Formats: sequence, structure tokens, C-alpha cells
Amino acid sequence: YEQVVTVIRLPIKDATGVTIIETLSMGREMIASSTTFPFCKIVNSYDDLYKHLLNILKNPTLQNDASEFIHKNYNNKKFVNQLISIYDSIK
Repeated sequence: YEQVVTVIRLPIKDATGVTIIETLSMGREMIASSTTFPFCKIVNSYDDLYKHLLNILKNPTLQNDASEFIHKNYNNKKFVNQLISIYDSIK
């Protein structure tokens, strides 16, 4: 991911793929279809894809807000602690 500007993911139907989380965690642009995940550039047509890709290539920037969001909300230690809490509550 360090050598890319953007990742394109265009499945017809999909949940939030790990690719989205990995891409955004590195501060890279994510062009995607079939997702409502924040910070993604959503594509519903070839024209959408063309416009997003053109804009990103004209002005490649790191998406620091997206990276911070991922690191805050998709932290493995946080998930482990939540699982332990759920387990403790049902013992």
C-alpha cells in the first residue's frame, strides 16, 4: 500500500471488505462500489470511476482523517477487550 495512490474495488455485492480497511488505514484513497463505508469514493457508473480516478491522480494526497478513523475504530486490542467483556458478562 505504500507505493499506491488509490485502490479500486468494484464488486457487484459486498460487505465491508478487509481491503477497504487496509487501504484507508494507510491513508490511501479507496474507490469502491457496494459499500457505505466512510471515506470511500463511491462508484455507480463508469463516469463515477473516471471522475474519481482523474481527481485523485491530479491531486494525490494522503487521507489522514481516514487513517485516524480506522486506527481508532478498528483496533485489534479494542476488539479483544470487547470480546473479553462479552465473555465475562455471560459466564
